[in-house]
Amino acid sequence: MKAIGKRRVRYDLFEYILISNGDYATSLNLGETPKTTYSVGDKLEVTLKTGLWGYYIVEDVVNGG
Repeated sequence: MKAIGKRRVRYDLFEYILISNGDYATSLNLGETPKTTYSVGDKLEVTLKTGLWGYYIVEDVVNGG
């Protein structure tokens, strides 16, 4: 995992993590209450699917230790 961040859109605050494998990076919105806590440098197992125009969509994230 590369980064943890927050983004404010009008009155809402979105927490997200930035996931990267070195070649490709994507972000995942954690929602209001994240299931687990993440730290920068954690190794994560990520399940992706290809979206309509070839962009990756994160389906599941598991902390790989």
